[in-house]
Amino acid sequence: MEYINDINAISRFLSILRYEVELKGSLNLYDENIFCEKIFCDLLNLVYNLKLVNSNLIEKNEAAFDLDDKKHKIVYQVTSTTSSTKIKHTIEEFIKNKCYKKYKKLKVVLIGEKLSYRAAFDSQGLFVFDPDEDILDLQDIIKKLYSLSPEKVHEIKLKMDSYDIKDSHIIFPNEEQTIIDLINKITESEDYTEEVDSIVDPELKIRKRFAAFAKRIEDEYIDAARLYGEKFDEIVSGFSKRDNIKLSNYLKNKSIEVLASQFNNPIDALNDLVKYFSKLMNTASVSYDLLAIKYFIVYEIIECNVFPNTSEDEDND
Repeated sequence: MEYINDINAISRFLSILRYEVELKGSLNLYDENIFCEKIFCDLLNLVYNLKLVNSNLIEKNEAAFDLDDKKHKIVYQVTSTTSSTKIKHTIEEFIKNKCYKKYKKLKVVLIGEKLSYRAAFDSQGLFVFDPDEDILDLQDIIKKLYSLSPEKVHEIKLKMDSYDIKDSHIIFPNEEQTIIDLINKITESEDYTEEVDSIVDPELKIRKRFAAFAKRIEDEYIDAARLYGEKFDEIVSGFSKRDNIKLSNYLKNKSIEVLASQFNNPIDALNDLVKYFSKLMNTASVSYDLLAIKYFIVYEIIECNVFPNTSEDEDND
């Protein structure tokens, strides 16, 4: 049981790290990069039994890679940019600087989700680069944990636990308090109070209206639900009927506005709402759990308070 709990704790740590990095990247705030290199240096060493060091501490902003292991002749580039363009640039810099003469293998670690890459990654025959093997995302690392001994997984969990807010601006506060503070902030507002005539039908919402995005939305919900589901139900039930009505009206009106601005793309609109509510929390000068905010929004999509179904949606089906 401790083994699974340790893996879940590591997974949660990496999920929060990912969403913090994605949000700050979207706001052009990149102060977490050095801290992330430190985390992944330790993590990869423990998971893959390597001896990586941070190359940027030796040669500032090494273009081709961030971490190198001279013993095993392997280097890693750690990035939150998941595009093929970024990966191609890394390979080009690796070749330009003739790193292939010192290292046998280049790997790219994505602080995010691996894409379905159609582009060819040309290493000019100077070294082998297999995108299936040499591009890793967080899911790949988490899957690898299951092949490790309970003792090794516990060691990794303790190492991740050693990072706290003193090492970076990344914040890991109480997730329940985040949701409570956010609901309080919304219900105190006098904005977006107009009632919206909507239809509570998650099947219409997800499977029909947003059919092209259904799997992505449900994956987002399932991942976060493992962490916040029961807690969220308890928290919402503790608010008054009046507050829940205000909350519903606010979310419906604001999400309709954002969805329209994103041309009815719920994924882009969801990301915009995460940024919006994060800024709302920042104005209140309170710490918050970014993943809890994302779960809050996706939960409310399922409840039909975010991107509500209207009679027009039903008529267009």
